[in-house]
Amino acid sequence: MRPLGGDDDPLAGREIDGRYRLLSLLGVGGMGFVYLAEQVGLGRRVAVKMLFAERARDEAAVRRFAREARTLASVDHPGIVRVLDYGSGEHPYIAMELVQGPSLQRIVDGTGAPAKGTVLAIWQNAGNGLYAQQDPSQAPTNYHARLAVAEDGTFAFTTVRPVSYKVPDDGPAGDMLRVLGRDAWRPAHLHMIIQAPGHAPLITEFFPEDDEHLDGDAVFGVRAGLVLPFAKLTDRAALPANLAARDTLPLPVWSTRLDLTLPAG
Repeated sequence: MRPLGGDDDPLAGREIDGRYRLLSLLGVGGMGFVYLAEQVGLGRRVAVKMLFAERARDEAAVRRFAREARTLASVDHPGIVRVLDYGSGEHPYIAMELVQGPSLQRIVDGTGAPAKGTVLAIWQNAGNGLYAQQDPSQAPTNYHARLAVAEDGTFAFTTVRPVSYKVPDDGPAGDMLRVLGRDAWRPAHLHMIIQAPGHAPLITEFFPEDDEHLDGDAVFGVRAGLVLPFAKLTDRAALPANLAARDTLPLPVWSTRLDLTLPAG
């Protein structure tokens, strides 16, 4: 099951589980896609998230999808979309409230206004799985950056995709992991520290949703809200307009979007 979007989309008009009629494609990620849908019998517009067919056949991916639904359903907060329904079977889905509004990639304060003077500190590992401080062959600042966020709160940058890696398991940490029946793998992730005047720093990390180690993170760092869809882009027009390398970046690329809200200082 793969959406196409546009007038020739074979999924448009299809009913899922006899409960939701897919209307039009809203977005595609690394593991699945989201459709504008209508709840059959009620006529209510909702957003329906589904897995790609190959992911729907992956037991680990389906378990992670179900856990995402349960986690989101347990949270009641005005800043988090509400889960309305979950369906398993051949085509697992999550039905969510439809939130109208523009697609954004920016940093805001608690009121929704852009957080002025925001600086991002970003770092990740290299393709060999090592961070710069672990690898003498890398410069000390390799895959490290500090970015000034635009006055409207938007930002865009390019990097290479981080990779999964094993934490050292030849000492007490490894002994503990083996006793727990866990392996030493961490899923790929990107670290961030976000700072702005008048706000408490936000220290976090983000994980691509198609990483095979999300369910078994050695340090239990994965949370549903930190897992992001990565979409493969082949059209340069789909790249952010404020991306400095937009006209020269080799295609295809993987792209993701995120909004961040800074806590009050």
